[in-house]
Amino acid sequence: MFKCIGVVGFGLMGTQITQFFAQQGYEVVAVDSRKEALDKGLEAIKIGRFGVMKLVEKGKISKSDAEKVLSRIKTSQNYADLKECDLIIEAVYEDVDLKLKVLREVTQLCDAVIGSNTSSISITKLSSAVKDPSKFLGIHFFNPAQIQKLVELIEGLLT
Repeated sequence: MFKCIGVVGFGLMGTQITQFFAQQGYEVVAVDSRKEALDKGLEAIKIGRFGVMKLVEKGKISKSDAEKVLSRIKTSQNYADLKECDLIIEAVYEDVDLKLKVLREVTQLCDAVIGSNTSSISITKLSSAVKDPSKFLGIHFFNPAQIQKLVELIEGLLT
């Protein structure tokens, strides 16, 4: 059972994935190299089109529940903050070299299951960057991830 979810890349999809897991009751550590992305992502989770305050306005959750969701999210610019995560999802933009670089760094931190939110890059190719390819898979969320009730799980040849 997963207790802490790590998300690397806090752009559109990383932000939505973070919100989704926080709404499900998980502690989430979101990492991005850019402080501006972290700030913008947190703002989207709070007051964006599908953010928790919109859910409060629509009567879908209470203000207290929205505050609990937000309290479950920690942001960081440091990969080391992912070391306690049980599941780490790479959600950087669709650049194979960047994804491989991120996966090489993340796999050194812990023994977590690692997934990529890629929609077009081979999971088997990406698994070459992790120390245990049997614990690597594609976890493709559909936009908007915090609303859609659909996620695609993709095995690599070694998953």
